[in-house]
Amino acid sequence: MNIRKILSTVLVVLWMLTIFYFSHQQGTGSSSTSKKVSMAIVNIIDIKNEMLEEQKEEIVRIIEPIIRKVAHYTLYMLGGLLIINNINAYISEDRRMVIYSSVIGVIYAISDELHQLLVNGRSGKVQDVIIDSIGIFTGIVIYLLIKKIIERIVDRKKIQGK
Repeated sequence: MNIRKILSTVLVVLWMLTIFYFSHQQGTGSSSTSKKVSMAIVNIIDIKNEMLEEQKEEIVRIIEPIIRKVAHYTLYMLGGLLIINNINAYISEDRRMVIYSSVIGVIYAISDELHQLLVNGRSGKVQDVIIDSIGIFTGIVIYLLIKKIIERIVDRKKIQGK
């Protein structure tokens, strides 16, 4: 097995373990993480330190659910990139790469939400599977666009080199 196959597989497994770790946090732990991120964003916005603590807490209450959804999307977009890159180490046909990557990504999103049903204070949501799947598809599209750009650059250099 070549190094690309090993490395791309290890990266997918690490991504999956990271998702599993976040999903395994009990409800209070998960909420605490997203509230910390939300508060950090509010503190960055309030650079002159002009907001009252109550105002900051209200803004955190409003943006925290959005931050959670953006985190879902972003983590799964990264997953889409990693999964299709891994599949591409074994298969070069774009259509099959997209199908396999999509199926693996969506099945993992579903299994992640099912896993959360077993964790105290957490719930599995169809809405999160949809957001995660959109993230997976976005990562796949980004990968394919980058792949096409690289192929065109390489083809151009071949033509110029003749």
